[in-house]
Amino acid sequence: MAVLLRFRDLKRYGIKNHPTLKRWIEQADFPPGFYLGSNTRAWREDDCEVWLANRPKWEARPPEIEEPAPSVAAEESGPVVEEDRQLSNTRLESNSQACSTEKAA
Repeated sequence: MAVLLRFRDLKRYGIKNHPTLKRWIEQADFPPGFYLGSNTRAWREDDCEVWLANRPKWEARPPEIEEPAPSVAAEESGPVVEEDRQLSNTRLESNSQACSTEKAA
């Protein structure tokens, strides 16, 4: 008798959410499973094990947690220039002028 897996059981294969499942079915040939009812999907455990055994050995981690490639633009942009982040007195002066005109009136 075949063992059936539900969505929560797919975590051991690296599938943690529905978008990952959809992407792996479309792009990584993960078994699509079948519907037991109108909103109940299941997968045969042996189909999932065959899929896992046939994955390339160099794919140690699922695609959604791969590290991004280093940015080439950051290396070619030249030296980093630090910004001068001093507060401007313009806003403070205009507020004090407004307060002094109100007091004079």
